[in-house]
Amino acid sequence: MNHKNQFKSLKGNPAKIGLLVLSLLLSGLGWANNDDPISMGSIVISKKINDYSIYGVSGEIRDTIEGQLAILGVSGKINDQWRWHTEYFGLFTERATGDLHDNRGRVALTYSQKFEDWRFSFRPLLEYINSEVENGFRLRPNVSLSHSLTLKEQDITPFVRLEPFYEQKTELVTMTLFTLGARWAIDSNIYISGSYIRGISHQRNTDIEGPSASLIIRL
Repeated sequence: MNHKNQFKSLKGNPAKIGLLVLSLLLSGLGWANNDDPISMGSIVISKKINDYSIYGVSGEIRDTIEGQLAILGVSGKINDQWRWHTEYFGLFTERATGDLHDNRGRVALTYSQKFEDWRFSFRPLLEYINSEVENGFRLRPNVSLSHSLTLKEQDITPFVRLEPFYEQKTELVTMTLFTLGARWAIDSNIYISGSYIRGISHQRNTDIEGPSASLIIRL
């Protein structure tokens, strides 16, 4: 089948279009130098109880860092624009020098505002890190912009995100994460999220980049 026929086969098939968008994101955009490649996959499960949500994340990190991650958290509604979050984050990696356990406690607020099909959100997150490598507080303000699309009754939401890391000990911004991705609603309670992450280090000569994919289930 030639390329023209391949594109014709996508016409009128939003499921194939959604998969194509995700595959393009996950294959990488080729606009960085692959200094430290990284890839992530995770499953997210959440349960809403009144104005509260309990959620858990289980996943793996590969390539430059090899290990498993786990997140357990609770969030609550303050009003139509604001929510609070508190969570535990654990990263367990294997290295030549031995296992490394990275434990973090996090608190955050999220402000969201819709403008027709656009959504803007701002989330200042404060985490305390306790690991064999580093300890201390880190501030991670997160700004994101998304736009919901409907293609043949399929909901796809592209998004872009910016997140600098401010270290309390050094009083410096040590890294900035840029994320470009899309979320595809399979139904009202199941989503697939695919993104490509570029982490720019402000203190080292190497950056990180790579794909991330998540299956999101709301109970």
